[in-house]
Amino acid sequence: METFEKYARQIALAGFGEVGQKLLADSSVVVVGAGGVGSGALPLLAASGIGRIALVDCDVVSLSNLHRQTLYDAAQVGQSKARAAAARLSALNPDCEISFFDEQFGVCGKFESLIERADLCIDATDSFASRTAVSEVCSRVGRLEILASAGGYVSQMMVLGGGFYFDKYVGADSTAASEKSRGLPIFPAAAHLSGVWAAGAAIAHLAGVSPLEAGVFRIFDFRTGVLRKFNLLA
Repeated sequence: METFEKYARQIALAGFGEVGQKLLADSSVVVVGAGGVGSGALPLLAASGIGRIALVDCDVVSLSNLHRQTLYDAAQVGQSKARAAAARLSALNPDCEISFFDEQFGVCGKFESLIERADLCIDATDSFASRTAVSEVCSRVGRLEILASAGGYVSQMMVLGGGFYFDKYVGADSTAASEKSRGLPIFPAAAHLSGVWAAGAAIAHLAGVSPLEAGVFRIFDFRTGVLRKFNLLA
């Protein structure tokens, strides 16, 4: 009864129901990146009733993060993002099993095993090098990946899988691998929307409401209010 009350408003949705809620409870998601995009995605994932979330981030909270990374507050400046985010999510929903890795994501057996045990992965990182690494691991273990990013006033989300992954699509030359978006201008809502998109797509997929479709790419520009959607495999 308590579980029903907690999730009653989404259980009442057409096509969701108690079956969808049970599917969420039995599911597992890996989120790489607990920054601006991760701040939009992680609370929604935990609050929705997903059973297990593993998050990976090697960074610490800085003052310049706080205008968009709303998982954190001023008292947490200097603290591990992964640890602070895990504590926040556990407080938000104690029924969600949270694990965290306060380290750089890499192409290695530990992270391959982590993603292989999950149902899908959300890449909320901020560099070509990290996106290529996450995509390579997802490709190796055959897991769907949601790539969410933001820059300036623009939000982006792409679904990868079925042989279509970031490393195959854009490649990874030495210039791209070293380019980081950290420090570049960012509209707070753009980062959050990317995370919200990713979380919503993941929840709908895992609950059996709307399966993810590899190759779908969405872009929204807050300056123009224009939303565009492409199917890169069409």
